[in-house]
Amino acid sequence: MKKFYLVLALFLLTISSSAQQIDRHLVLLEITTGTWCYYCPAAAQGADDLHANGDPAAIIENHGPSGSDPYANAYSVARNSYYGNTSYPDAQFDGEWSSVSGGGHTGTKYSQYVAKVNQRMAIQTSYDIAIDGYHDGDVYNMTVSVTKVADDASNNLKVQLALTESDIQFNWQGMTELNFVNRLMVPNATGTSVSFSSVGQTIDVPLTFTFDNSWDIDNCELVAFIQDDGTKENHNAVTISVPEIPYGEPTAGFTGTPTSGYVPLTVSFTDQSVGVIDTWNWNFGDGESSTEQNPTHIYDVTGTYTVSLTVNGPYGTDTYTRTDYIEVIPLPPAPEADFTADVTEGPAPLNVHFTDLSSSVIDTWEWDFEGGWSGLENPTYLFSSPGTYTITLTVTGPGGTDTET
Repeated sequence: MKKFYLVLALFLLTISSSAQQIDRHLVLLEITTGTWCYYCPAAAQGADDLHANGDPAAIIENHGPSGSDPYANAYSVARNSYYGNTSYPDAQFDGEWSSVSGGGHTGTKYSQYVAKVNQRMAIQTSYDIAIDGYHDGDVYNMTVSVTKVADDASNNLKVQLALTESDIQFNWQGMTELNFVNRLMVPNATGTSVSFSSVGQTIDVPLTFTFDNSWDIDNCELVAFIQDDGTKENHNAVTISVPEIPYGEPTAGFTGTPTSGYVPLTVSFTDQSVGVIDTWNWNFGDGESSTEQNPTHIYDVTGTYTVSLTVNGPYGTDTYTRTDYIEVIPLPPAPEADFTADVTEGPAPLNVHFTDLSSSVIDTWEWDFEGGWSGLENPTYLFSSPGTYTITLTVTGPGGTDTET
């Protein structure tokens, strides 16, 4: 009998240790506010101070009521009604977990707000939450993932996703800007219902919205949270800056340098693809390939080559082809150096003009005048002292080097 109880106790301990609560990511702070509200500046400043000090808060400011504030909308008004807030300002910490009412025309509510945030962060949660996604132009495809990590009695859970905008220049009640303004909730202010059948289960909630270009994207943020719709207590929250959301579907593109030259030709390829990309597959058109992002390839045979790049990512595949993109030219014959001079004798100082008569393709000329030098193709040189001079021309090209004396 003792053995039975020992085994049972060990079994229960194993279950308990595998279903532990976790630290929450952020505390959700929702503030009922309005630009017409005389006492709301202190609440707004309190939220700004939380953000400036790096305190773990996901902030949404719900403007209202409708018709009294240019930044009130269906989402913000619905959230204020959800909590039954009719007094302004009112601050909800993780929903109905706790609140701070009242504000001030000047000053800040930071000390009260940060105390609530710290108190809430000390309480662990049974739910983990994450947000990920991509965009295709103005269309954003996001996924909010919620995992039940420990037992919890909540049975009316909603996943919420809000978009906020900050740094809005607006003069109100002695303030000059608005932050964390609730612009949008996806799919709406009601949220998306989720139901967990067991501890350890993860539910992915796909959510899509179209970004309004009247908002400043650089100052926009998404706030995702998981809330009990019955008790109105929020269990966890997470944020992501909208500019950090990657372009999703890949579009392949590349350039090569150089695109023509003599064999053997070394070409450096530069990937210019956009989107979320995991792999690169290059086809150089000569039977060779590469999986590097920015490869270098040597063409050993003359000809014209078509190059293609295929990129793959979690949101799709794309191929870009540049037809007859690389031209590899045969090496010209080795150069044969030759030259002439307009005069070969005369009294010093003697000015002599030299004319290159070399054959084949030549890149460089090196003239040696026994006391002077030139890199020009057809130089003129002044011999200032009497004497006999030996002139040497060395020419170099793709086919080699030759010297004439």
